[in-house]
This record gives sequence, structure tokens and C-alpha cells, in this order.
Amino acid sequence: MIPVALRSEDPELIETVRSVLAVSSIPLAVFPESTVEPVVAGLTLDGGAGESGWRRESRRHARVGLRTGAPLARDVLVLPHAAEELLGLARAANRVLRAKVLGVVGAAGGVGASVFAAALARVGSESGLTASLVEGEGNPALAALLEVAYSPGLRWPDLPAAGAEPGHLTASLPRWQGVRLLVGDDRRSPGIANSEASLTALAQTHDLVVLDLQRQDVASGVTKRWCDSVLVVTTSGVPAVSATRALCATLTTEDVHLIVRGPTKAGMSQSEVTEMVGVEILTFMRAERSLPGGLDRGLTPGDHRRGPLLKAARATLGGLGVLGR
Repeated sequence: MIPVALRSEDPELIETVRSVLAVSSIPLAVFPESTVEPVVAGLTLDGGAGESGWRRESRRHARVGLRTGAPLARDVLVLPHAAEELLGLARAANRVLRAKVLGVVGAAGGVGASVFAAALARVGSESGLTASLVEGEGNPALAALLEVAYSPGLRWPDLPAAGAEPGHLTASLPRWQGVRLLVGDDRRSPGIANSEASLTALAQTHDLVVLDLQRQDVASGVTKRWCDSVLVVTTSGVPAVSATRALCATLTTEDVHLIVRGPTKAGMSQSEVTEMVGVEILTFMRAERSLPGGLDRGLTPGDHRRGPLLKAARATLGGLGVLGR
């Protein structure tokens, strides 16, 4: 696999990218702008607006450009100003980890992102994968959702800043339905963005790591550094779709998919959602009317064995190729 591939014929841009990557001794392969065949690479970079098929086999992708007089598109990494971000992307794309890391984020409050993240981890575990579920920034809610508030095991505030030995960390975490949990409590949490050692340990000892993210995690670069794929959970209602569009506009280098819960009254069709957001729908999950009441009675995500939630989680992991790994 090529660590970093750049499609450009601009000598100045090529030399600038090469000098940035040289800081971490990451080699650069340069391809002409006419390249259309898929390139197996950790990170593909485009110096222009060429055909997108060539990056289909890459882990990450970004557009790059130089600071000139002409204005550049919002999603372009402008060099040398964005050199640090480019270097971080290159390092993340070529990090060798055992786990498939999926980030789940809600486009708006109340769309069920945490419930869906838990269902993904549960389905992964039930399918024979070693799975972990990690809670992001914000008010800790997973422990209550999964009924593990009083279960023994380490929480986010208990972890040392330098991280823990991978095997010890895995054995020390609370467990739910075969899933190892890294969740918070009422103490201050360091957050995913500041816990690279702990996340690396989990990704080295699991097949699947699901990150239950908040918007502040996206803003702090967690998805860019860690996620093989980002799943944006939303509904088909117009306000939620508008929020989805705004969120997806910030996910410029990630592999992004939509998980749409619906239908809702006066909601948009699947084709309308895709057209407005500009991102394909990976899974459309029909409403599970008994789910809110079941959660209030102490059931946890996936306890309804034949419900739409588990079916959607299975379809999602299958669509991402996780279950076939």
C-alpha cells in the first residue's frame, strides 16, 4: 500500500506536500492529473477537481492547494498553513491497528445516535468480533442507557494520561453484552481527543471499536485522526436534515455515511435527503415504536431481538464490510 498518493502536475504543490511529509519520513507517490484507476493508498490527495474514482481504495482522502490570489474551496487544505493537519491525516491513514474504528454522531439531539452506536457494538460482539464502545465528550449517558452505572471497572477519569498496557486496559473495563465499555461518570473526563494512548490500546486489542461521538469531538478532530468511517445519524425531518447538511460539510476528509431514522410526518424522501446533504444513505431504519418505552423500563439497545434497530445495525456493519473481515 502506498502511504500517500498525490494527483497533481504542479511542481510547487508537489514539493510543498513532500516537504510536509518529510517531517515524519512519510514517502509521497505522485500521479498525473489524468489518473482515474483506483490507487491503494493510506491517504490520497487531489491538487485539482479530477475524477473521484481513483481514491476509492484509499483509507483517507483530502484536497490540497497553495495559498494564492485565487480563492479555494472550503474543503481544500491550504498549504503551508494546514501543514499540521495534513501531517496528522497522513499519520492516521497509515497507522496500523487491528480494529475497524467507526464514529457515530447525531446530526441533532434526540435522533438516537448513542442507541445506534450501542447496537452496532452489540451486533459486532454477537457476530464473533471483539468489540468496544467508547463514549465521547459531553454529559455521560451511556452508563445509564446500558444499565452499567454500578458495574465494576475503570471509567474515563480512572485512566492514566500515559495510557495503560493494552491487555490490562481491556480486562479492567466494564462489560455489557460482551462489549467492553469505556464510559464516563460524574467526574471530569479527559475526552477522546486527549487520550490517544488509551484509544490505541483498545484498537490494538479489539476487532471493532465504536466511538459514540458528540459534535465537539468532531470539532476537535477525532473523526479525522481515528475513524475509518463516520456514521451520521439523523431523521428525515427538514430541521434534522438541515443540521445533517451543516455537520457533513465539516467532514471533508472522512468516509461519511448517513443512517436515517424514519419516516417522520412531513419528512423528506430518501432521495431528497441524499440530494440535500450530498452524502449517500447507507441504512434507512424504520421507526421502532416500542423502543423509547422499552428503554424507560430498563431494556437496553438490542434487547428487542427482531426490531428494526438490530436489523439496521446488522445491515450497516455488513454494508461497511465489517462482518466479513
